Amino acid sequence: MSVVAFSRWRFSRVCIICEKGETCHCTDEIKGSLWLLNGTSGMVQQFHEGSSFYGTWADGRTGAMETLDGCKAAVEKAVWH
Repeated sequence: MSVVAFSRWRFSRVCIICEKGETCHCTDEIKGSLWLLNGTSGMVQQFHEGSSFYGTWADGRTGAMETLDGCKAAVEKAVWH
């Protein structure tokens, strides 16, 4: 029997060149990565493959961070404290 782990984070690929509300057509090469912290305003973005991670939430943001796990931890700490 396999166990499926519940994740607090939801991942998606997003078109980073379009404004919100615009129709957007872009290739995978110009899509960024977005992780949303379920039930909160917290998120982590990576604008280009291999680049830094940036965390944001309702009241603030992180600077550029080297690791995804570190950035997620910083966002979780800020949102829940």
